[in-house]
Amino acid sequence: DKYEGHQQVESVEVLERRVDEDDRLHSRRLLTMYGQLPAVLRPLFGPKPLYLVEEVIVDPKRRELEIRTRNINFNNVFVSQSVSHYRESENDPAETDYTIHLDTTAFPKEGQARGGRLSKIVEDFACRKLLGNIKQGEEDIIRIITGRDRPQPEGEPRS
Repeated sequence: DKYEGHQQVESVEVLERRVDEDDRLHSRRLLTMYGQLPAVLRPLFGPKPLYLVEEVIVDPKRRELEIRTRNINFNNVFVSQSVSHYRESENDPAETDYTIHLDTTAFPKEGQARGGRLSKIVEDFACRKLLGNIKQGEEDIIRIITGRDRPQPEGEPRS
């Protein structure tokens, strides 16, 4: 599991997993997250967890992976959605093309203060967290591929 050992992810629950008529795997998971917030944001969130829904589509025929993530609580404070695509590179099949689109809006409800300093703090924080999670995910994938997550026999150095 890519979230194993992740400091902010407390739990991951599989909500749905199925294969469609085109042999694509669809998976929907609920992530429960806790984390350190900047002091200015603590009154907005309190000690409650952040819940995210992650929807993944794996298309083995087209050699593509799509991941969509969105928050499902605190929607009066911010709405954040990300879409990541992994595809086999057209130039080099041994390479993977990766794109991400992130959309975060603080205080999305009408009548709330928008565009001010607090909005910028909330949006910047959400973007930094997601980008940090992406970097952590890349490191985890490399660790798994290289076998650095496997226990080493007694006395053997880790590579």
